[in-house]
Amino acid sequence: MVVASDSNLIYYSADPCAVDRKYDHFPTSFTNATYMINLAILKSYQNAGVTLCGKNLYGAPSDRNPDVELHESLPYVSWELNHYRAIVDLMGHRDLGGKTFLYLVDGLWGCKRHPDPVQPPVLWSMSPFNNDYPSSLFASQDPVAIDSVGLDFARTQWRQEWNPKCGNSVDDYMHEAALANNPPSGTFYGPDYPAGDPRRTRLQNLGVHEHWNDANDKLYTRNLGTGDGIELVSVYTWTCTELLAGDVTVDCKVDEEDLATMASNWLVPDANFNQGNLDGQGRVDFLDFDIMGDDWYKCNRSWPDL
Repeated sequence: MVVASDSNLIYYSADPCAVDRKYDHFPTSFTNATYMINLAILKSYQNAGVTLCGKNLYGAPSDRNPDVELHESLPYVSWELNHYRAIVDLMGHRDLGGKTFLYLVDGLWGCKRHPDPVQPPVLWSMSPFNNDYPSSLFASQDPVAIDSVGLDFARTQWRQEWNPKCGNSVDDYMHEAALANNPPSGTFYGPDYPAGDPRRTRLQNLGVHEHWNDANDKLYTRNLGTGDGIELVSVYTWTCTELLAGDVTVDCKVDEEDLATMASNWLVPDANFNQGNLDGQGRVDFLDFDIMGDDWYKCNRSWPDL
């Protein structure tokens, strides 16, 4: 049973709804917790564009139905840019974002839209999924960065599903959160205490927001070496169906990396396979390069079933 805490309320920095009360209680499970992990789903959402780690917090207040009230600050209602977003107050409150040390987005299946419980998972056409399920898990300690990346994926795949009223303001809460100490809307985000309380201070910036360079390369400023923003690091899991004769780097393909390894070990005596001795004759020579040529650009990766 949910028990509302009588302390550590959240005080909204602007009126997010059509009622007079500008604060909410949290369940004691939140206020008593030492730390939190925020696990969201890689999900498109018609009236907000996406619902990721930020909007995942809409279920935290115990006093109200967020579908009726907090949604007033979502982009399909407040479609203009540089607008107050209640998500930022939730992300920055000391008992929510302040206790969260890890953010995860479950992209094993991904969702086309919300809510639609009877619809089965849908294949994603975008690269690198290529008409398969996303089969991915995203992790970060930055609540703004992980939602920025999730948005880029969802927007590439499912933007046609969004409510046209959202306009270009789908990521407005990310703009506000990344610059929470001086946001574009001019809002004084201070959710821990009510207005007028001497303890009330502005939130600090909550993370980094940017978009990738394009949907093919998916590179951010740290990937490109052009800034200190997001770095998207991909880790793939595969096995080799069999060992190719020229695959000295054992990455299930024969390419320039194998060629460079063999060239760097040219005529090395008593070389092993991983140095490029493919025929077992003791050194790397033209015979080995001839063997590698038979497998040039072959790839035999086998992806696991999920």
